[in-house]
Amino acid sequence: MPTFIIRSQGFFYTDEYFAPGDVFKQVVKKTYPTKQAAEKARAALVRKWVRSDSIGNYVFDDESAVAAVWAYLRKEWPDAFEGVQWLHDVEIPRDATDAQVDEIVQRMGVTFAQVFEVEEGDEDGSDEDSEDGDGSEEDEDEEDEDEEDEDEEDGDDLHYGPES
Repeated sequence: MPTFIIRSQGFFYTDEYFAPGDVFKQVVKKTYPTKQAAEKARAALVRKWVRSDSIGNYVFDDESAVAAVWAYLRKEWPDAFEGVQWLHDVEIPRDATDAQVDEIVQRMGVTFAQVFEVEEGDEDGSDEDSEDGDGSEEDEDEEDEDEEDEDEEDGDDLHYGPES
């Protein structure tokens, strides 16, 4: 029976903003019995993420996203952003509803996290089968070392969102 997990997008810092690193990592170690439950948890994670950081950190050089976000912010909170020029100076207002935050995220056009379906027992979402080894402890130790190497290669320096 399949289960569902959430993987967060990794972002690297360019000295100006966070750019997607095309690496998804399972940060939330929980599994979900349905896709709907996982999507609900993913949406809550993304809301927490974008509430904890400046919007401009993720849409710095995407002119259409910047325009879409500004249009929405100024429509919803006209007084709050009067005189503000840069999204780097903007955080989502504390009184923003979940629906408003979801709309901002949609306008940003940034993928912060995704839901993945995995087979039961494969909660880490790895697609690797251990056909080469005999299942001994030595094989497991080698796999652990390989996973550590992959984590380093896949960007331990990447930002995966707020701490849980």
